[in-house]
Amino acid sequence: ATPIHDYTLHISKPSDMGWCLVQTGTQRLLSLQPGSAQVGRAQAAHIKATHQSVSRVHAEIQVEAIQAPAGPVVKPEIRIIDHSSTGHVFLNGKASPGKGVARPLADGDLLSFGVDPVTYRVAWNPVVLSYSSRLAAEEIRELTELAGRAGAFLTQDWTLECTHLLIEQLAITPKLLCCIADGGVPVSASYLRTLAACRNADSRPPAGEHRPKALVGVDAEYKAELEVFLSSPRP
Repeated sequence: ATPIHDYTLHISKPSDMGWCLVQTGTQRLLSLQPGSAQVGRAQAAHIKATHQSVSRVHAEIQVEAIQAPAGPVVKPEIRIIDHSSTGHVFLNGKASPGKGVARPLADGDLLSFGVDPVTYRVAWNPVVLSYSSRLAAEEIRELTELAGRAGAFLTQDWTLECTHLLIEQLAITPKLLCCIADGGVPVSASYLRTLAACRNADSRPPAGEHRPKALVGVDAEYKAELEVFLSSPRP
């Protein structure tokens, strides 16, 4: 049967974003980058709806920029603003107090729009990339700028918060082994560049398209084992 409503979503893996919306039921994911994302039936809306109870510009979700991408992993502020004429922007089942009123959002909050039965859960899944301490200061500055645009975090150390390891040439090192053990994904710097170039509500670049160069030398004998991990990293 033809559905009576539809939201155009961009599907990503949870580890490929910071703030996101998770559609309950289908578990489809919509990534939210620093900036503004409009909800509505307008052609320019980032989150497009077809249900007639949703206005052309129904609501706006704002995500603050990350102030220190190379600092501690801190959630940037996120809020929703009602632009509808009906007040039908629901946060945890409660209607908006008025048009133009901003309400802060938090991890686990539930959102719905109009009388559309589709509900979204607000989720926090930050991208945290570990990079080599051997990089030059200019390279680190470039990565920091890219991370700020992408809404991602950077660290020289590998920690349990890390989701990706920035490495151009695979080599069996303690950091790579920690990445594998913790379910992280090694990627080249092109992944961060592509991530930074995405518009708000774009789908995230698949990490598999930004693999580092293969193992060489004495490390090459572990190529098959590493390939198994790269093909299906632990969730």
